[in-house]
Amino acid sequence: MNEKLFRLILLIFVNIEIVQAQDTLSYWIDYNNKEVVKENARFRRTVWKEGEVWRVNDYWPNGRLQMIAAYLTDSLIDLNGDYQSFFENGNPELKASYRNNELIGEFQKWYENGNPSVYGLYASNYVREIDLRNTSNAFSNNANKIIPDDSLSIKLGVWTYYHPNGKPSAIEEFDTIGNTMGVKYFDPNGDPSRDDAITNQLPIYPGGERALVRFLSKNVKYPKKEKKKGAEGLVRIVFEVDRQGYVTKVRIKDSASELFDAEALRAIHLMPRWTPGRFYNREVSVEYILPVLFSIR
Repeated sequence: MNEKLFRLILLIFVNIEIVQAQDTLSYWIDYNNKEVVKENARFRRTVWKEGEVWRVNDYWPNGRLQMIAAYLTDSLIDLNGDYQSFFENGNPELKASYRNNELIGEFQKWYENGNPSVYGLYASNYVREIDLRNTSNAFSNNANKIIPDDSLSIKLGVWTYYHPNGKPSAIEEFDTIGNTMGVKYFDPNGDPSRDDAITNQLPIYPGGERALVRFLSKNVKYPKKEKKKGAEGLVRIVFEVDRQGYVTKVRIKDSASELFDAEALRAIHLMPRWTPGRFYNREVSVEYILPVLFSIR
């Protein structure tokens, strides 16, 4: 191979690498998927276009994968394709597939200890129909028309939910069009649950909602600088009540100002332990959005 040809081939490969690097974006994001500086980040994100979809890989600070996903557009809102997420220890958390942001096919979730959490199957094709014959009017051409349901995410067959120890907490069966045919509940030992067992409930703040309002009224302090300016604002806080009832992953969803945000976060971090939520007869983490209003009036 002569020297000119070798240089040409080398130049082509270098150019390909440069184009690929330019087409792949890499940046830091927080829990709300907003781009932030590295010091405030929770994950590192890489994005690139592949065929008709946008591929996304998110990474934990330790370099391990946190998420593998595909989206319809560069807005990264509507999922389309295989989806996987992982715990920080590397164990799988969720495996699913999407079509136009609707769940289809096999669905699996795990606990951080590696035991299964949920296993079931979503419909891969439309299995319901909508009868529009009774909803037509003089301005509609839908008379005597039956169309397929335009949504998927329809559960089929047997769905099994598990306690953290790996034993089933509930088994629910669905018919061929997604209607539930019944559910059976089991305790952590694998025995049928008592009829009066609490199988599904939202987390409960100690003393209930009124006690939560009293807590916020007592612990949220109006920032002096903002009060002096006559400033008001509404901060929306996102947090999770985990399976043990602790308030975790507290962050700002909608900001009012730096001082308002800091005060709202400080107060939420003071919250006592909740009664955890239950779903399909096992404790689950539940996400909350809580508004904190700063008003002088």
